[in-house]
Amino acid sequence: MTANIEAWLEYLHTLRGLSPATILSYRRDLTLFCEHCRASSVDPDSATRQDVRAFIAYMSDCRASTRSINRALASIRGYFRYLVRFAKRCDNPAETLRNLKNDQRIPSFLWEGEMASLAKRSAEGGLWPLRDQDLILAIYSSGLRVSEAMSLTLTALEKGYTGARVIGKGNRERVVFFSKEASEALKAWIPARATRVPSEADHGYLFINQRGEPLTPRGFRWILERYSN
Repeated sequence: MTANIEAWLEYLHTLRGLSPATILSYRRDLTLFCEHCRASSVDPDSATRQDVRAFIAYMSDCRASTRSINRALASIRGYFRYLVRFAKRCDNPAETLRNLKNDQRIPSFLWEGEMASLAKRSAEGGLWPLRDQDLILAIYSSGLRVSEAMSLTLTALEKGYTGARVIGKGNRERVVFFSKEASEALKAWIPARATRVPSEADHGYLFINQRGEPLTPRGFRWILERYSN
């Protein structure tokens, strides 16, 4: 870990009076964050918003629980808040990142069983295997509602296709994260999509049907039924 992280943990223990168990939890989260940053040749103390998002996407890809991801976000957010407060940097890259909702996580038995099987089948064949695989992986790795997935636009995607900004209930924006497999599927699907939608008539929706129109929830259910049979 960095000297600044050690100083923050000491600050929390000495001046804030946090318990040893809480300090240990922060230490574990930030140790993991530092390891991830350094694996990408990034100085943890200079990490950007995208670096933090990449770390959260990595945790999601490793099937970390929503609670663990949100705790890590809180640790990172608190640490950078400390750096800003004591003029060690001018911004907090995690400040605007929202916690994941507790109901976003897909049960592991569903992912490992039925959904992994569906994703594999969609890659092997079908009317539009690139779209279908990306669609299935994106929904079930991020916890998106079907209606939200159908409303995704190209401009809502994050850099590197690690996640997307979504407008959910109450017109509130949140960020969802894609697994590595879903991100790779997106990289393959988007160029293929461009061949089906004329640039002058592009509506911007990520998932389309064979007519180049936005895919509907009913269309998704039809696709899912095809691979389920």
